[in-house]
Amino acid sequence: KYTLVQLKNPSASERGTLKISYTEKECSQIGIMCISSVSIIYNTDEEKNTIVLHADNSALINGEEIADLASLRQEAWENKHLYVKQMSSLFVIVQGFGYSVLYDRNGRIYISLEPYYADKIMGLCGNNDGNSENDQTNADGIPSDLKSFGDSFRDTTCALLAPPNQSRKPCST
Repeated sequence: KYTLVQLKNPSASERGTLKISYTEKECSQIGIMCISSVSIIYNTDEEKNTIVLHADNSALINGEEIADLASLRQEAWENKHLYVKQMSSLFVIVQGFGYSVLYDRNGRIYISLEPYYADKIMGLCGNNDGNSENDQTNADGIPSDLKSFGDSFRDTTCALLAPPNQSRKPCST
């Protein structure tokens, strides 16, 4: 599991906490990895929201299983803080307070953040401060090489997913 976006200092946020991550799985016999799900966690003082969109077009939204996101084509799933809708045969949109995530089953993820999040985030998508030169800063805030940068935003439990006989760890790229 890799973190794309998370707040640098969640306790200082006036809008709640936001974390967007993805998991991958092997999708070929030659070791090619594909995105298997995207997770969006948005918590406020009054409500906790977790959305997991799966590549098989199913989802888990605040504990509610949705077997086929096509059911959200006519009527969106929504609450005070979230809006989730199947936009086309490929794309699902998740909109929250100041952000949107567009995901398709083919493994593309598009994240839009309002200016409020400028220089308040970190992750594989960078820090959103307008300077692409410093986007490769690891989770500790230190500029790093590409492998260290990627590894710093990897969930450490990911390495436990590798079968003992597998020479390649599922999260190293």
